[in-house]
This record gives sequence, C-alpha cells and structure tokens, in this order.
Amino acid sequence: EYVDVYQFGQIVSLYNMVQAWGMLDYGKDRYGTFDDNLAKWDFKRSVAENTAPFKMMWGYMPGIATETGKDYSELLLEVPDKNKARVAEAIEFARKYCSKKAK
Repeated sequence: EYVDVYQFGQIVSLYNMVQAWGMLDYGKDRYGTFDDNLAKWDFKRSVAENTAPFKMMWGYMPGIATETGKDYSELLLEVPDKNKARVAEAIEFARKYCSKKAK
C-alpha cells in the first residue's frame, strides 16, 4: 500500500537535478513538502485516511520523506536489480541534502 506514498521517482529526480545542475535550493523546496507530509503521517492509518486532510495539495506534491537507515528495497520491486544500489544512494542523498533536517 505504501509504494506510491514515497514518490521515489520524484526523489531520484531531485538527486539528478542537484547532481547535474546544482539545483539544491529547488531540491530543498520540493523535498520540504515531503518532510511536512511525513510530520503529519500516521503509519497506523491507511493511505486514504492519511491523505484525506491534504485534499488538493496531495495531488500537486504527493509523498512523504524517507527516513534515515530505513530499507526501502521491498518498495523498489520494479527497479532492475542492477540499479537498486544507485536508486538507494539517490534516495539517501536527497534526504541527506534536501530535507529540512539536512545540516
């Protein structure tokens, strides 16, 4: 149920934009929404229950932030095995440098 909640495609695209074009401020702006969404998220509730209060904003910038040290490999089933390590690296990079918690 949580596969689409993380929006890994958007997170990896933030990694690509920062790496290729230095768009760190953009990455922080976009990832900040993930941070805000995660702060309101209750993992004991369903996705539908969690997203109901977001209404229009969930459609505009859906997703929640990833968390340090968490293994997301079970949610990356459609990523080819040869690319999983690179995708995991991109996810961690985006969290580390784009999150509001970044130092």
